[in-house]
Amino acid sequence: LASALVEVREHHSKPGYRRAVGKDLEWIFSDDQQWPYSFVRLCQALGVEPDYVRVWVQRWLHATPHGMNGNGGNPARAIRHAGA
Repeated sequence: LASALVEVREHHSKPGYRRAVGKDLEWIFSDDQQWPYSFVRLCQALGVEPDYVRVWVQRWLHATPHGMNGNGGNPARAIRHAGA
């Protein structure tokens, strides 16, 4: 989960990462709950609200690379505060 979030945040605007980021985004925005390692199931196991994390991902995708350097773009912060 952390790896996918970091990859999306750090590399979503880089052409060389388009395929990897696309796979991460497909996984993050899937509502599949059949697979034990689906995004939704992992979020449930960690006590994280999937939609909360998805909002952060959307923010990263729409932010300029310069605007993502502040505290608001920290994926660990997004996960840590998801239950709050």
